[in-house]
Amino acid sequence: MAEGEQGQVEVTEEPGSEVREPPDPGKGASGVSHTDGLETKDEKQRPLGRFGSLRESFKAVLPSALIQYRKKLQDGGDVELRKFSGAKTGNGHGNELLSPSSPGQSSEDRSPKATTPFRRSSKGWSSLRVTSKSERYSRSGSEENVSSEPQLSSEPASPDCEDTGKSPPHSPPKKGSFRLSSLRLKTPKKSSSLPLGNVEEATSEENKEEPKPREIPSPPLSVMQISNLIDKGVLEEAHLNLLSLRMELDGERAGGQVGEVELYRKEKDLHLLYSSLRDKVKSIVRDSSSLLSSSQDLLPDVLRIIEEEEGRGEGEPGSSEPETWRAMWRRSVQEGVQASIDSVHLDSKEENPSWLSMHLGLLGAAVLNNLQNVKNNLLPCYPPEGFCVFETYVDCYHQAVSEHLQKIMQQELEVKDCYALLHWISKGYPGEKVMGSPSLQPEMSTESIALPLEEDELDQIRRKYCKALKDELKSALKNLMKLEAEEMWQNGKEPEILNDFYHSEMQIDICKVINGYVTNSGEINKEVEKTVVNTCAEELKYFSQQFQSAFKQWRQSLANPSQYLITYINSFTDIKEHMETYKETSPAAVEELVKDTNTTIESFGQSLLEHLKGETELHFRKLMTKKWLSSSDDFQKIVERIEDLSQHCRRMKQPYLQSFVNYVHYHMTKAYVAQVLKNEYSCKNRKHEKAAEKMRGEWEELQKEFDNLGTTCDWLRPLGQHLCDIIGMKNKSDIKDRLELLVTDYPDVSRKHLSAILFFRGLTGGQERQAILQRLEELKHTAGTRGMRDRQFFSKINVPSIKCWPPLYYTCLPVR
Repeated sequence: MAEGEQGQVEVTEEPGSEVREPPDPGKGASGVSHTDGLETKDEKQRPLGRFGSLRESFKAVLPSALIQYRKKLQDGGDVELRKFSGAKTGNGHGNELLSPSSPGQSSEDRSPKATTPFRRSSKGWSSLRVTSKSERYSRSGSEENVSSEPQLSSEPASPDCEDTGKSPPHSPPKKGSFRLSSLRLKTPKKSSSLPLGNVEEATSEENKEEPKPREIPSPPLSVMQISNLIDKGVLEEAHLNLLSLRMELDGERAGGQVGEVELYRKEKDLHLLYSSLRDKVKSIVRDSSSLLSSSQDLLPDVLRIIEEEEGRGEGEPGSSEPETWRAMWRRSVQEGVQASIDSVHLDSKEENPSWLSMHLGLLGAAVLNNLQNVKNNLLPCYPPEGFCVFETYVDCYHQAVSEHLQKIMQQELEVKDCYALLHWISKGYPGEKVMGSPSLQPEMSTESIALPLEEDELDQIRRKYCKALKDELKSALKNLMKLEAEEMWQNGKEPEILNDFYHSEMQIDICKVINGYVTNSGEINKEVEKTVVNTCAEELKYFSQQFQSAFKQWRQSLANPSQYLITYINSFTDIKEHMETYKETSPAAVEELVKDTNTTIESFGQSLLEHLKGETELHFRKLMTKKWLSSSDDFQKIVERIEDLSQHCRRMKQPYLQSFVNYVHYHMTKAYVAQVLKNEYSCKNRKHEKAAEKMRGEWEELQKEFDNLGTTCDWLRPLGQHLCDIIGMKNKSDIKDRLELLVTDYPDVSRKHLSAILFFRGLTGGQERQAILQRLEELKHTAGTRGMRDRQFFSKINVPSIKCWPPLYYTCLPVR
């Protein structure tokens, strides 16, 4: 063969398969090949192995094929070894021998006699095809252009890949795929033949070179063949044939030799094939983030197609405004992410009371696992630049999760559900169990871990949470009040004693519920916590009013309401103290609640005092009478009631206990003094001395009872001494000397109060009485602002008008 007529050999073979040359009938007994050195003496004796069974079948075909092969070489042609693997009989992908022919090739050239010789390798069929340079699509005649054509190595798998089960770089696809790859070897110009023994050296040198762009085949495969390639996932070859089909269509349109109907049909076919390819690409991208997906193996081909189509910048045939491939990729990622979110298990409320908490936990785990898969498995498949893979997946998960939570919010949510939702948004999602996981670093940016919800959306969730909380708290308080009425009031059950105090489980339940609400809301954020404190304070104010009204209806039927009243004084004291712990969170709301609760406590205390007044009023009215001078029964009944109350008060909690004891001390003292001022009895015939002595003893006994209770109203103690001195004074004129102490300690004493005291003493008229009253006026005038004007006592006692029965020589008018 002449030096300028050297051809090229294309070899395609599965790694690990053994390539054997067919026997050459043109070879003589001397062992010299008639094919210019393509077969040596050593190769003549090489056994065919398991291919020996096919030898006889090929004898009729090989001679004519080799004759054509010699003729092709003489014309400057090439030898191409093609392989078709993993195809079924009759589908045009494996057993069918495809020999691209020149436009002028006749049907006789494609007859069985002209079929390219083939042999079976360990993984598929190999065919030996001879094509001339004139028949090859877009091949240059220069050696440089020929050597720069795309090529894939057909050398056996390297030892490094045998044990791992993985294909080496640039190796053919796995069995079942349809990758047409070629290896082009340049024939040395100074040699008339290329021994096959040099193939391994040539392929080894070419493997060291970087992979080059694939050549677009011409003519392209049929529409059905391309569609089958797309369905089987052989996307690279399908895309190359699509490009070839597109170029062919453009050429026919430019040539003007094809009719419009035929052009329309081909354009429609091309559009359908592109749509099918897009759908396949979207499916692969959509499923690639799944942990169990097999789409990751096809992802590199998909990415090359996307980059090439984006680089071409040409519109898709048959579409006016097509979606860009990169936009399609992002939408596919979004669809895949959305599918993974929708697949998370969600129980119904009836099946699981904690349905939402469990669902959010599963949702967070799914997001984390998928992002870990993206980082560890998908990122290596993508090029270093151009896609922003991890950031795109994070954005898509943000969007999908936000939309998913919006759907959940449309349901009827309880307080625990709203709390679980808010807590997961603020703490769970950006926390270490989801977006803030160390396993996502360093790809995960700290600015991207939070769920980017709009403030209006967050406010909507918070409002829904607070409303649900308010309704639940109101219902809980109502049920607690109903339970208290059924267990305590209706059955007359006495209150329990806990730590020496009357106790009700009601306030424990109330404080526990409120503490849970406030604590949980504080874990969300301070704003929600403040809103919850305000809501609880508002509901407690309403509850206290309702509770007082309900107990008032039951109080009349209770044998001893004092125990219950003290119990509820303690209960609301505990509630008040508990709410004061949230004063820093919401000072205004807590302060207002404290005032309202103090009013409620004082109301219970007033009811307790009214009950004591009701028990002692009749006995007080019998004091300072003629019978009283000779009997102490009524006073002892009063003392007994005070002692009973004292026993109950020991079960009352501070700080209201001190206020209540002082208040009872003040009221009992006022009730006792009021009997002296009622103008119903006047001591005659020196009975005032006996009355003063009796009063002194009773006064001391009263003070002793209140001292035992711990009264701090020491300012009331001197009053009894002053009254007893005035009433028991033997000399009327000495009374004026005792008035100064009375006015100093009790500056609110008036003329009518002193007149009533003098009336009880028996001094109902005369100049001495007028002189004493005049002295009082002088003392009050000179006292000015001195004295304890902040302590009101006499001014709180109403003195009834008195009618006196004076001597016959004048009429006694009412004292003013």
